[in-house]
Amino acid sequence: MSKALYPMIRGYSNVNERKMMTILMRRTRAAMPMLGLDTTGMDNPVPAVERALDIGYRRFHVGEGHESALGELFYNRLDNGAIERKSLWVDVKTTDDWDRAEEVITEKLEKLRTGYLDMVFAKCPIREQDNGRWESKEFQKLWGKLFSLTPPKGRITRHVGICHVSRKKLELDFLRTMSHEIPDAIQNEVHLQLQMNGLRTSCQRYDVRMLGEAICPKSVTDVKMVQQACHSKSLTPEQLSIKWSIQRQVPCLVSTENPDELLQAFIAATTGL
Repeated sequence: MSKALYPMIRGYSNVNERKMMTILMRRTRAAMPMLGLDTTGMDNPVPAVERALDIGYRRFHVGEGHESALGELFYNRLDNGAIERKSLWVDVKTTDDWDRAEEVITEKLEKLRTGYLDMVFAKCPIREQDNGRWESKEFQKLWGKLFSLTPPKGRITRHVGICHVSRKKLELDFLRTMSHEIPDAIQNEVHLQLQMNGLRTSCQRYDVRMLGEAICPKSVTDVKMVQQACHSKSLTPEQLSIKWSIQRQVPCLVSTENPDELLQAFIAATTGL
């Protein structure tokens, strides 16, 4: 993999001096770590995030309601010099109440105390039965509003992304015509049998980053080829999924509070196949 495409972030306090690779964003050339932790659904995310920071994680997708607790943790780590803001990547999802999106995002940032957000995700309004068309005028307004929060107009978030995207080909041409803005990234599930070649082609055309979650459903882990690959490389299906995702230049998220699983995921992300 190209060193120009994946510059190393230096200064990590990580396990055995392992370096987490990054991918550059199209507009800003900001470096997103290839592996992150999603706190969505955790009752108390602080212990998991503390452990993840100690291991070397630097990307965090902050779940709803976790902003204040994690804001205090991030502030303390930044204040005592344990981590640098430029190496920390914090992203959130916007509210389903699109009329209050700017207000809610601003509140999230104030609680997180990180100075700015690295990315805000909007849930994709495309549905399979709509044949991939973007028909919502309300979403058009939201899309424009989110980009008004990015430099040079705003200082709330550096990037805007879309999540929960249809598996069919995303019509980026239509989105660009609609608002003159295309997403910095598109996030969807990633597993060993989900190719998403149509979406990959659209993203490559506009240099939009594909992001994913390291998901390995039982239907996938039962596949003989996957079982053989895991056995031959002494990997769990989740570890193999992480490696596969990163090899395809797709940063991914894990969601676990288990310290051993956090460590094994990090090791999988920082070693080759």
